Amino acid sequence: MNASFLVRIQRRFQQPTKNLELLVVSHGGSGSTLLAKFLHDYIKVNSPVSTDDGLLHCSTPDHPLVKIANPLRIVYVYDDPRLSVLSLFRRNLHLGMQAKLRYFGSSPSEYRRVSARYRATVKNLDEFFEKGYDCFGINSFWQNWTRSWVDVPLMLLSYDAIWQNLGQILEFSGVSEPNAKNLFPKQSQRAASLGEISSRRLEIFNSIYSKTLSEMDGLDPLVVRGPI
Repeated sequence: MNASFLVRIQRRFQQPTKNLELLVVSHGGSGSTLLAKFLHDYIKVNSPVSTDDGLLHCSTPDHPLVKIANPLRIVYVYDDPRLSVLSLFRRNLHLGMQAKLRYFGSSPSEYRRVSARYRATVKNLDEFFEKGYDCFGINSFWQNWTRSWVDVPLMLLSYDAIWQNLGQILEFSGVSEPNAKNLFPKQSQRAASLGEISSRRLEIFNSIYSKTLSEMDGLDPLVVRGPI
């Protein structure tokens, strides 16, 4: 019996993650994987690989997997949804993400099956602009995490603000290692850029995400809400 077979069996009967010190979430393409991967060495945080436990892209605080995980604190990392969409398509993550942001069950194994077999309504970037709607549900994701009451401290964190606020982020996350800040990966230039698309496509982007963009622009890049 080989190791890969045993791993598949274990994952099939995997129980949802419980009692996290910190939950990191995002709508994808906004740095949550980077942050969760780094924090994983210091505290009990959800996996940076979304299909491990199904938590990284939970679409609402009321999600069954979030309720079971029962985190002490939450960080929602967000970015300009237009850049997030370009990033998802560029890295070929768009098909699975359309499923992940809509999953509302409590089984990690079911989450993996759904994200792997989902018949996406938008299959490429050209179709995204042709159909002109928020196929990922980023607008709803934003509203869910910014307007719903969360009974634990919730940090709303802009991607661009991560490196300027590392000390506050690590303190909020419960990381006590004094040298951790110096070990965080350096900021690199983003591959996705609005300059790479036509003016017509930019108009479509703006029509889809105008309300969310306006709310993001009106918010401080790092905000902590809920009980302190």
